[in-house]
Amino acid sequence: MQILRMLKSLLGNNLIYKSIALILGISFWIVWGESVSTQRSVNVPLTFYNIDRSRLSAPETIRLSLSGKRIDLNNLDSNQLALHIDGENFVPGENLINIQHQQLLLPNSMRMVYYEPSNLVIHVR
Repeated sequence: MQILRMLKSLLGNNLIYKSIALILGISFWIVWGESVSTQRSVNVPLTFYNIDRSRLSAPETIRLSLSGKRIDLNNLDSNQLALHIDGENFVPGENLINIQHQQLLLPNSMRMVYYEPSNLVIHVR
């Protein structure tokens, strides 16, 4: 009985204010929670242009860590990502590749934080 009176006093007093506070709290949580910056790891295939792929020995994919707004990362279709590498200046033997943000064609709201393997070596025959 005492618990019922306590619940009635908690819920009965200022019910409108409590409802408004709850709605505002949930709204702020949804809006602010989606705009928080976060990270996501994805495996991305390597694609080469200006060179015959059969002359290359290279990994099929590279693991990337991307940073951006949570909503943008959740909406990102990782199947449409690829690392685009120009093979025009490759020389026979080992070629060390420095990966740039522009090679991924990412939206402006995202950036590449880390990639693995950190030393991307392409062998050309």
